[in-house]
Amino acid sequence: SQLQLEALACSLGNVYTVNKSFRSEHSSTNKHVSEFTHLEIEMIDVSINTLMSNGEHLIKYCIGRILYECNDDLLSLNKFASKGIIKRLENIYSSEFKKISYDEAVEFLNKSKLKKKYGDDLSSEQENYITTKYDCPVFVYNWPIEIKSFYMKQLDSGLCSSFDLLMPYGIGELIGGSMREDNYDKLCSMMVKKDVSLESLKFYTDLRKYGTCPH
Repeated sequence: SQLQLEALACSLGNVYTVNKSFRSEHSSTNKHVSEFTHLEIEMIDVSINTLMSNGEHLIKYCIGRILYECNDDLLSLNKFASKGIIKRLENIYSSEFKKISYDEAVEFLNKSKLKKKYGDDLSSEQENYITTKYDCPVFVYNWPIEIKSFYMKQLDSGLCSSFDLLMPYGIGELIGGSMREDNYDKLCSMMVKKDVSLESLKFYTDLRKYGTCPH
């Protein structure tokens, strides 16, 4: 719903949806499901730092409510199915989320045994290494536009204003977000480059053609 949410946000203000999302990715890991509940938020007049702070507050709010309202369930899980879950939740709740750029993440990984080719996505092992070393959730921001979506705001040197929130304890990416490209010519050029139909998304590009706001 993101592209439609952008149209709504530019007229109504901040909006969100809670949807069932369906994906047919080829994967047999425990972190990829074909159906999941997906919270999508679109905010106006914001910066990438505001988006990351909003994500941190949302995660901590959810954990706080779970710790307060679901104590009996957590105690049962802590004894059998998921030992240590209470401590892990409390650690996330009390920690300050770290923010590093994609360039810093690559440099950090290349100093370890997990060598990283610049321009590639992070593997699950690399995500886990980063969060383990920092001992907290980590925002990785300003990714190469080549491996990100056409609508993300373009920066200098082939980067875009986007982030992934990596959670510790083997969870990996939990939130992805970005500033949206608000320049009409840059957006259309990237859509052509990534083979995205300009004609079918005219409603979307027109949002930039006739004026927009940072979102």
